[in-house]
Amino acid sequence: MSAHDGLDQHLQQIIDTLCNDGCKAVSAYISEMEAGNYPAQMQSLSNSQKEIILNELKSIMAVYDRCGN
Repeated sequence: MSAHDGLDQHLQQIIDTLCNDGCKAVSAYISEMEAGNYPAQMQSLSNSQKEIILNELKSIMAVYDRCGN
């Protein structure tokens, strides 16, 4: 079972690709996305798709924050 069950497969792939860059990179991606700057993989997505990915990345990082990493 995927950590992203229920998400479109293309969005899952983008999330997985971004997460593969590591925690520090994902934190930087989140900050950049909140400022309106999106990674190249996300440029062609709709605003709602971008929001889904941003929220999913925040959820993933919240787990790390709770674990103290």
